[in-house]
Parts: sequence; C-alpha cells; structure tokens
Amino acid sequence: MKRWRYAFIGMWFLFGIFFIYRVFADDITLTTLMPGGGSVGWSLSDPDVPDGNIYATNSISPNTGNVGIGTTGPGAKLDVAGTTLTNRESVAFYRNVIHASSGESLQTGTIKITLPKYGSNTMLRVRILGYNYAGSARGTSWEVVTGGYNYSNHNWYNYFAEIHGAAPFNQVRLANDGANDVILLGNTATNWSYPKVVVAEVMAGHINYTGWDTGWSISWITDETGIANVVTPTIDVFRNTSGNVGIGTKNPAAKLHIGGNNARQFSIDKSTVAVTAPGAGVGMLRWEAGTNTGTLKLVAYAGTSTTGTTVVDNVGAGN
Repeated sequence: MKRWRYAFIGMWFLFGIFFIYRVFADDITLTTLMPGGGSVGWSLSDPDVPDGNIYATNSISPNTGNVGIGTTGPGAKLDVAGTTLTNRESVAFYRNVIHASSGESLQTGTIKITLPKYGSNTMLRVRILGYNYAGSARGTSWEVVTGGYNYSNHNWYNYFAEIHGAAPFNQVRLANDGANDVILLGNTATNWSYPKVVVAEVMAGHINYTGWDTGWSISWITDETGIANVVTPTIDVFRNTSGNVGIGTKNPAAKLHIGGNNARQFSIDKSTVAVTAPGAGVGMLRWEAGTNTGTLKLVAYAGTSTTGTTVVDNVGAGN
C-alpha cells in the first residue's frame, strides 16, 4: 500500500540521456528519454480522483513541449480538457464549465442552461459568453453576467443580470424545471444563427459551493412547459443589435433612449470652463450660469463656432 501518493518527480542528466523518475513509498518508476526529440507521457493516478490523468508531450526534451490535463493530445502549452477550480475562503471559482454549439443557420428558441443542482442554498455569479453569426460589421457577440441566492425553497433572492454586447435577446430569467435550477436566455421566439455558448465562469459561495464543475447542460427549447419559480432581473443598460443603447429600457428606439418614470431622468452639470467648439457637423448642449443670480441657462453650440444660442434662461434657483 502506498503511504505517499508521490513524493516528487525529478530528472537526471547522465551521459546525454534523460531519466525521469517518480518515487513512492514502495516503488520507483523509471523512464528513459533520448535527447533530440521524441516524447514522454505519464499518468498520475489517484484513488481520490479516479478519472484524473496528466499527460505530457515533449515536455522534457530539447523540443518545445505541450502539457495536457485530461487529454493525451494537448494542443497548446497547457491544454485542460475540463473545468478548473480555485477554492478559497468558502468561495469556489470555476472556469470553462460547459461549451455548446449549434450548426443550424436558423435556431429558434430559448437557450436553457441547466444547473447541476436544485434549491442548493448557494450564492451564485455566472458569466456566460456567446456568439451569433449575424449583424454584419456590428456582429452579435454578447456576454451575460447573472446570478443570485438560490434558496432551498426553489426561489431566487437578490438576483441580478447584465447583458453586454449586441445580444439577440433582451431578457434573462432564473427559474427551475422541477428537477434542476435553470438560466433562460431569450424566449421561445428568439432566433439564432450558428450560435456558440460558453459558461465561462461560475462563482459559488455560502453553503453548497462545491460540485459545480459537472452536471451542466445547454439546450434550445421551444416549449417552456414546466418552468417554474421564474424571476426576471432588471436590465439597467441594454444595447440592441442595431447599436441603440437603452438606459432604463430594453427596447431602445434611438441611439440613446432613456426610459422609465424617474424623479431624475437625465441630468447635466453646470459648465464654468470656456466652451470648445464641438466641430463640423456636431452639436451640443451646456448648462451655464443664467442671467439672473442663482439661475441656469441651457445653451446650444454647433459646428466650429464657440458662440451659442440660448435655449432657455433663468431656470431654477440656488445654482
């Protein structure tokens, strides 16, 4: 019975020949490598990780070598076939959790990302990357950051979502399907073209923060029957596939669309520095000191002139 998993891996150089050895409590494994080429491969098995293998190609030779973890054919200096994990201070951080790709030029439906747990009492932050073959020069590459506290009663609390890039959808939902918790992107009428999706990062904390490396799935669904406990986080800022940006609205109708019934919807601070002409074909607005003490005036400038036109004067008080 091995009393150590392994003590060390070393290398000798003697008479132009490389020796690689592993030392255990009860045996020594020795492999010989000739210089000038070839490859070396080894498997480090562990009773705690029955499927865990490490392979190396040309890693100890005069040639440039690649190292693979979980693969015998590494395609880069470090090729990891699977999820990586950093676990510290009761927070687990997983990378490259699951990838999915569709070969359909027209794929319709909700992207359903199925989580490996159900009512797990876990605080989650999930980062999802996507590419959609559409949009011409603007493209429709996108990123979603979403999460919340997934409670044991199958509800989500303090949930959130952000959509970055030009996504072909404007809503993110958190829910469950009766067996697992799910993340839903878009809806059953959302159109995709050769979509690629990656759950790039998962940050899990609080209680059940381990075991998030496997058990995920990504699919496109056209029937949401059975989806329950649905919450729809507010999207504060959204850019659509036409390049319009909405603040407080997910349906921007102009290059900048400010929506919502807010007490303070749009604010511009008073300018006291000397004005600079905006340039040919460009106009701008500035709040400046009004004619009456304590008031403001809104002044419009355009082109190469620093002479403005007052839109409204003597507004407000105490300025």
